[in-house]
Formats: sequence, structure tokens, C-alpha cells
Amino acid sequence: MSDDIGAPAAISKVFLVVETSPSAQAPGKARRHAHIVAWLADRDQTTESLSLLPETVRNAGLIRRFLGVLLGLPGVIRHTRRGDTLYFLGLGEVHLLMAAAITAIFGRTVIYDACDSWVLQLAAREEAGAGARAFMSRAGAALQRIAPRRLAVSYISARDADADRAAGILARRAVHVIPPMLPETLRNLPEVVRGRVDRIVAGVDMRSFHNLSGFEELREGWESIRAENPGVVLELFGLGLPEVIAEGVIVRGWAPSLSELYVGNTAVFITNQGGSGVPNKLVEAVAARRPVVIHHRSMGLVEPGPWVFPYETNLAEQLSNLLRLELEPDASNYPRLAASMGDDSGSQE
Repeated sequence: MSDDIGAPAAISKVFLVVETSPSAQAPGKARRHAHIVAWLADRDQTTESLSLLPETVRNAGLIRRFLGVLLGLPGVIRHTRRGDTLYFLGLGEVHLLMAAAITAIFGRTVIYDACDSWVLQLAAREEAGAGARAFMSRAGAALQRIAPRRLAVSYISARDADADRAAGILARRAVHVIPPMLPETLRNLPEVVRGRVDRIVAGVDMRSFHNLSGFEELREGWESIRAENPGVVLELFGLGLPEVIAEGVIVRGWAPSLSELYVGNTAVFITNQGGSGVPNKLVEAVAARRPVVIHHRSMGLVEPGPWVFPYETNLAEQLSNLLRLELEPDASNYPRLAASMGDDSGSQE
């Protein structure tokens, strides 16, 4: 089977196989789950979700979850028939990739949603010194390479698919791209008003190494930024943040709603630097039509434009440039996801 980046062929019903029920999923997984359901519904395809694990083991260790998935898989196979289409919401979980590969052997049409590139994820984890996680990415890439050819794979962006293809783990395998979905609540958020940015917002999960380098650079440069722009406020949302950081910094903790994050003349600082996949905070900023400050290694995710400020070693300079900008609420200024990723901010297929 040759590589085919695009949408899965039209089918009437899809069994969406998940580790745990949607109500028990982490926010990122729940969002991807909802997106795939909506994406398939737009193509007149209904879905039925099948959980491999009970909610009681959702926070269990990897070995227990691995064994639980293998024990739950026979029930999924019995529930379906040869020729049925099953979509495994894997999100880089190796044990779910193994379950998808086994299911494909039983004559089902199986798509595994890797979401992120195995090799980009591996590089990011190795750079961060996350040894155990890097091992899992390496194992996933190896298993992907030897999985049955009938097992198709989907990604959140063409960038992620291309990286795995270049590494030779997708040869003669169907590949699909299901781009990120822009949250409807943010599409309807009032535009900025003519004037300057008075608030910078950054979403930071201190438990994730993807956020740490960007957050540290922002914290180190904030004093000089604040000195030049005494009226600007930095608001931090997320988990594990220190209570007090510096003057002009407000720590909000977990955000109760996306609309609260991006309201007003707000600019968005993307803490992720490189890595794999597409940061939710970037998708949200694009949906909210707010200026973004983003590391140069992530620039492949967004189209260059008047409201996109890439930085490498000049974060304070770029933030100062942003804060001097007179905002004009015009569609030509709004940031957009890169066309190569499959920006769904415009018309649907």
C-alpha cells in the first residue's frame, strides 16, 4: 500500500477505541477524541466508542495499563466483525499501538492515531534528558516499522507525518492527516480593539518538560520587558506554577475557561520550543485571533505574518516589538496555522 496523506476513505460507522472512557481522559486526549468524532461526523460517519480499560485504572502504572489493554482487547475484537473500521486513539501510547497491530491481524480495518511524530517526540525527549520517555518513543517507532502494512496511521500535521516517513517507518502504509480543530468558543471571542497589547498570557504545565525552557526564558527576560513597558501584565495559567514570580506577573493556576485566557488585547506566548505535534495553546491563539510569540523551531506550525513574532535568543526584543505594535483587527493580520498542517480555520472539506 502506498503512502496516501489525506482523509480516510468514506465509511458509514467507525469504532473509536480508547484506553478509558472520554469522561476519564486527560484534557489533551479528551480534546483529540472530541475532534476526531466531530471530524468524522462532518464526513457523515457515525462513531461508537469502545473503552479498553475501566475508569478505576486510568491512573495506574504503565505495566498495569499495558496488561489491562491486552485483557480488554478480546472484548473489542468480539464486538466487531471482519471488515469493520476501528480507530485507535493512541496518542503515542505504545501499548495501544500494539493493540491496534493485533486487531489488524484479525481482519479489521485499523487506523492508529499516533497524533505526534515518533521521531520528533524522541528527539525532544532525548534533548530534555527524559530517558524513560525517550525509550518509549524509540519502542513505538520500532513497533510502527514492523506492524502489519494494513495498519494505517494518522497524525495531527503533515510535518509529523513527513518526519516519520523520512525515518523510514511508514513505507507502503496508508497515512492520514487530521489537523487540529479550532475551539468554537474562541472563534466567537470578540476581536481585539484598535490599540496596543496590554496583557501577555502564557499557559504553562510545569509537569511537562516541553514547557520548561520557554517558561524560564520568559521569566528571565520579564524584568527588562516590564521596565520598558510598566503597564503590561503577564498572566500565567497552568499547573505547578510558583505563587510569586515577579512584579507585574499574575499567577492564575488552572484556567476555568478558554475565553478567560484570551479575552481583550492579549498576546499569547507559546512556551513549547520545537518538539512534536501542535501545542494546544497555539491552536487556541489562532482561534482567538490573538498575536503570538513563538520559538523559531516551531515556526513550521504557523504562517509568517504581522502578528507572529518568532524568537531564538532575542525574546525580550521580540516582546518589546510586539508591545509597541498598534493592533489593527483585520483578517490579514491574524495568525494562521501553516497550510502544510491542514489549517481548519477556513472552510471544511
